[in-house]
Amino acid sequence: MDMTTTSPKPQEVPDSLRNRKSIGVSDPLDPQKVVSSFTVVTYNILADCHTKPSYYPYREPEFLDQDFRHTLLMKELAAMDADVYCMQEVGSNYYVEKLEPEMRNKGYCGLFVKRTILSYKEGCATFFRISKFALMDNRIFPVDNLAEEAIDAVGITNENFKSRFCYGRGSVLQMTTLTCLSSNCVVTFANTHLVWQGTQIPDVRCMHAACCVKALSQYRHPMACGVVFCADFNAQPHTTTYAMLTTGGDFGNSIDEVKPFLDEYWGKEPPVTNLDGEFQDCLDYILFRTQTSSDNRSLKLIPSQVVDFLSVDEMRQNLPPSPVFPSDHLPLIATFILVKE
Repeated sequence: MDMTTTSPKPQEVPDSLRNRKSIGVSDPLDPQKVVSSFTVVTYNILADCHTKPSYYPYREPEFLDQDFRHTLLMKELAAMDADVYCMQEVGSNYYVEKLEPEMRNKGYCGLFVKRTILSYKEGCATFFRISKFALMDNRIFPVDNLAEEAIDAVGITNENFKSRFCYGRGSVLQMTTLTCLSSNCVVTFANTHLVWQGTQIPDVRCMHAACCVKALSQYRHPMACGVVFCADFNAQPHTTTYAMLTTGGDFGNSIDEVKPFLDEYWGKEPPVTNLDGEFQDCLDYILFRTQTSSDNRSLKLIPSQVVDFLSVDEMRQNLPPSPVFPSDHLPLIATFILVKE
């Protein structure tokens, strides 16, 4: 396996990415078999509605300011230069007034969906490079609704049970299906942000994650030859939620599991993707799977590169959010290739 590393030129990247290296994670392939490649980023960018000074008492208020953090974020996005960005915690007004117009000017098309809790003025946004992809389909699923359908399917009618899993959690699943302009290959990019509430509701997160993966199969686009699932699952690698996602399960129908990109190809999940004054852990993931498309093209979706991660100590030198880090999450950056089997 090729594990060579390359470092970007220091002047080309902001401080938050300067020490993160690109690592090859696939065996050498016959170039004649490579049909297409693309880079995807998943990133919880920290919505302004979640940046009350009381949440970050260690941080000067000016570094929590949306305008300040926006400048840092746009420098990061330019340096990452991805073909697809799946973002979580995107403020509704921020998307309309700043993020979408600037991304459009940089050659991206954006799609936004707000979380269904009224008090949460944020949601998920997917951006794709219009010189690389064309939109085929964009579907939105409130995860509470998916959970209710799963519960109804097995005949559970207890309202207390349904209230715990189905009412007022607010997560949404965004499924964006894109056609690669150079190869006509079709790939679905899924994006979600599952409910938090700490250790109080691991069963809810697990069920909601299962419902999302089931929806990826149930509502799959017939032309898509692969799925890339980007998410802040609010679940650590040792949890049942992560195990269910990566090994499958059964919630009325079989669930086709998705592979954990980093664990399977890099050998581990990162030590931390979310860090603030007291909390540090891995909550963000890129998952994927190959699937048979209706045109019977024998293509396989393979990760080829990943950008590695900072240590906890490196992040604590500039405790996020800060003049270095616009969010208390790190972006995950991965390159995939589609190859002929």
